[in-house]
Amino acid sequence: MSLTGPDGLNALNLILEEIADHEVANDRPLLVAIIVNEGTNMPGAGLFQYAKRKGLMKQKDKDNLTFFVKEAKKVHDFWAAQPVE
Repeated sequence: MSLTGPDGLNALNLILEEIADHEVANDRPLLVAIIVNEGTNMPGAGLFQYAKRKGLMKQKDKDNLTFFVKEAKKVHDFWAAQPVE
């Protein structure tokens, strides 16, 4: 399935939302924040819509870039602190 068409993008969005829901339910940062568009080096609009809908993106996160940078740092810091098995 191609990710360039609407069906592929919808399927990808559903998968990413499931991952995000799982991470939030387990008190972890949004792992999906590190998935970025090759051309923009930014996550897609779906991340920011999700974060706003779930109350994770607050007014103080003035813009998408600010939220993205903070969330990506949280993801890095969280997973860097996990023991390696």
